[in-house]
Amino acid sequence: MRPEDVLAQTDWSTVSHSYDSDPESDPSEPDWPSTPKVLAALLDDDADRRDGALSDLYTLIHHQRSLCSATAPAVTFAVAALGDPRTLAPVRARAGTVPVRAGLLDWLASVMGAAAEPDERRPGCAADVAACRALRPSVYHAAAALRTDTDPAVAAKALEALHACLLDAPELAHHRPDAAGWLRGNALASLDVPTRAVVVVSLQDWGYDTTPVIASDPDPLVRAAAALSPVHTGGAAGTRALLDALTEPDATHWYKTLLPHHGPLYLYRILPAAVDRVPLRELVPALDTLLGVANGVIYHADEWGIRLRRKAFPDGFPTAGPLDTAQRALLDMLARRCFGTHGDFRFDGDARTSLADLLPEGADWLAQGLDSVSYTAGTEVSDLDTRFQGLAEEYASRRSAAHDAVVRWDWYSHDAFDLRPLHYERDLRKPGRPLAERPPLDRDHCRIGFDAADRPVAFLEYSGFLHGRLYYETYRDHDAGAGLVEQAHFYADGKPIYLHRYRFEAGRIRSATTVARHGGGYEAYRYTGPHVTWIWVYHGSATGTPGRRLEPVRPFTSISAEHDADGLRRLEVHSGDAADLRYERPPPAFTVDEACLAVHRELVRTIPATVAGLAGGGAAYCVALAYASANPLDVLVHVGLDAHRRTLLTQGSGDAVWNPADLAAEAQVDLDAVADTARLLGQELALTDAEDVGVPRPRGSQRARELFCAVAADLNTRDWTASLPTTDDFVVYAVDVELADLERNLPACLPPDRLTLLHDRGLL
Repeated sequence: MRPEDVLAQTDWSTVSHSYDSDPESDPSEPDWPSTPKVLAALLDDDADRRDGALSDLYTLIHHQRSLCSATAPAVTFAVAALGDPRTLAPVRARAGTVPVRAGLLDWLASVMGAAAEPDERRPGCAADVAACRALRPSVYHAAAALRTDTDPAVAAKALEALHACLLDAPELAHHRPDAAGWLRGNALASLDVPTRAVVVVSLQDWGYDTTPVIASDPDPLVRAAAALSPVHTGGAAGTRALLDALTEPDATHWYKTLLPHHGPLYLYRILPAAVDRVPLRELVPALDTLLGVANGVIYHADEWGIRLRRKAFPDGFPTAGPLDTAQRALLDMLARRCFGTHGDFRFDGDARTSLADLLPEGADWLAQGLDSVSYTAGTEVSDLDTRFQGLAEEYASRRSAAHDAVVRWDWYSHDAFDLRPLHYERDLRKPGRPLAERPPLDRDHCRIGFDAADRPVAFLEYSGFLHGRLYYETYRDHDAGAGLVEQAHFYADGKPIYLHRYRFEAGRIRSATTVARHGGGYEAYRYTGPHVTWIWVYHGSATGTPGRRLEPVRPFTSISAEHDADGLRRLEVHSGDAADLRYERPPPAFTVDEACLAVHRELVRTIPATVAGLAGGGAAYCVALAYASANPLDVLVHVGLDAHRRTLLTQGSGDAVWNPADLAAEAQVDLDAVADTARLLGQELALTDAEDVGVPRPRGSQRARELFCAVAADLNTRDWTASLPTTDDFVVYAVDVELADLERNLPACLPPDRLTLLHDRGLL
């Protein structure tokens, strides 16, 4: 069947993709292309349309690995298209520029992998998943036919797709011997790391020996997967492979990754196997390394905690005699890594639960009982929500009481005196600074009133956008009850926005509760000495359901902070499976000037290689360094192609030729070689901006702008012929994503003769 026949014979009105328009949807939402338009564009002569179609294939028809009713018909189309010569045309895929045929095989492998997920991780409704599973034989045979293709990208993706079809597919079990023969040696080596790991486990499950992989594969995750076979229990090579999986950076980041069909392979199989097989004296330092880089997700599987306790204390705990060296080292490591300042939310099936009673810190963790914190959070939010429902009627009285208490008014650059610990630090902000007089009306600013005890009680916020109009009013009641402070936030017309309640004990804030129209939240604080070292944050969103306005309050994030004699040293925000280092005090030798120089050199070195694969064969007229903040780690490089520029100019979109969002291709710049320096530079520039809130051109952002312009100026002096084909007016420039800096950046980035040429051609 030809791909056009699939398009013509399918009733597309009966299926939909993830973003098909809802008749009642917001008309301002993007008008996404229909499934048949996406599929037809995959075979289009225009490279940009092919690129967009492959992206839409994932975004719309296989969104975040989900399966919708349009996925199965799209699979049928893809299978029909694999033999079409039009799929030899290039397309920009996830791994670079490849033939459309390779892009389709990659997509089919992802869909077939999703279809093989067990019911508890089923990526769509039962009917849509079943429809995709029914197509596994046709996908398998089409992929098998291409496994020896002369294009290495096509051959590798064909092997990946045919293997994905065999995952949990009894109807294809008779093909496993053939596949096992194909998925060996160089063919296995051609696959990417997660696919190799899954293939190795499949081969073991099918009864095949994977011993050679332990010796030959360069990646520690794949070697550890091969070591899972019971035949390697007690063997030195298998034990070494499992140990490497706990310590080598190339392996440790896989602990939070779900692999097709096998799910969290590292967390559920590799880590428990390592605990079982590696001697305790070697296991403890390896776990120390792993837990030092992992976040809370590492505790989501209790099996490794159960096995670790059983291994370390086979006769129970406390032990009858003194602890040996390895046991003492284990308890020290657990105290530091699992129950110290980096303790986190307790999860269902938390690995630490089996280990907590081994040491006092763990007992404290259990006693703190995040279940009880969750209960308190829910009770506090529910109680305050009842108060919030009547807040509109309290506007006049709260306003009058606060204004009556004010004995002094001061102007501030922006909000200040937030009572929540580390409130500003967690977002690299600083409290508003006092001003001698009211600033110009085109700047946001704040007026704060203080009572006779010098406590802020009234906060009036004025909008620069509205030319100095009062926009928000906040009133703080320091006498809301024993140990309580309440704060109510309103629009200037008295409409309530939120209500805060702060609870104090012995002069220390212990919790903060917030309720607003669209939800509520709760924070609880743990102290070490005088400092807050851990914050648990809970959220509950509005439901719109009468009688049950808020969802149950659940853990949202947690924040860890480390202090020393000089103050805050490190602050980290943990959310889901991510740990975000928000602040780290720079080392004494760090300077912004030296950091700018190091980042400058690395950007100049890496950008040419980054853009080399983005042109897709066409001539480039520009490379844009696009920045949205002062953080160099956020810089994206965009390549503008001359063919696309001609189209934009024909359409009368002259300004769009310099807009990074309208350029043909983009990529993230790899700054791994100076990652720590770049992160600290972005942090310090953001903190400098935090001192300049309300200033038209804050110093941190200006320093970053100058850095990016200097990089572009250096890149304009190099020979680009080895990186990508270019036009005779090719330029490199830096610009913010809003284009506000474009006009003043170009003279700083471009040689004068090139700037004149662009003006003469009417391009500026």
